[in-house]
Amino acid sequence: MHTDVHVEGEKQRTVEDYLRAIYKLEELTGIAKTSMLARELGVAPATVVKMLTKLVRKGLVVWEPYKGYKLTPQGRRIAIRVVWRHRIAECFFNKLLGFDVIKSHEYAHVFEHLPDEVFERLYEILGKPATCPHGSPIPQLSTQSPCTNHRV
Repeated sequence: MHTDVHVEGEKQRTVEDYLRAIYKLEELTGIAKTSMLARELGVAPATVVKMLTKLVRKGLVVWEPYKGYKLTPQGRRIAIRVVWRHRIAECFFNKLLGFDVIKSHEYAHVFEHLPDEVFERLYEILGKPATCPHGSPIPQLSTQSPCTNHRV
């Protein structure tokens, strides 16, 4: 297993959640501001600042003064992998298990932290869907990355 940045257990999930949230906000607005991340993640702005400081030190995000935060190439690779897992999980819960899109999203948020091996099989079983139940594209993973599980 290839390791970009290593953090264990619950911290891994938290880092992945932040990177996914930044990715989503970049898709919507081009940048992630502290207040936007606090709202998206349901935490206090001070908590966001503390985590973003750590992510900057780890080289996963960069801060643009008076603008906000953006993913570095390394942070983007990890975020895309998390989004890929999340959207495949949404398809699984919606298409195979029959949950509505809201429940599918909620369950996918917990499920997305499982190993990539699970999602590679689900992706095949689901017929390699192009979009999640919300209509968002399932990102294509880079074939340049030798790893299947990024640990952050």
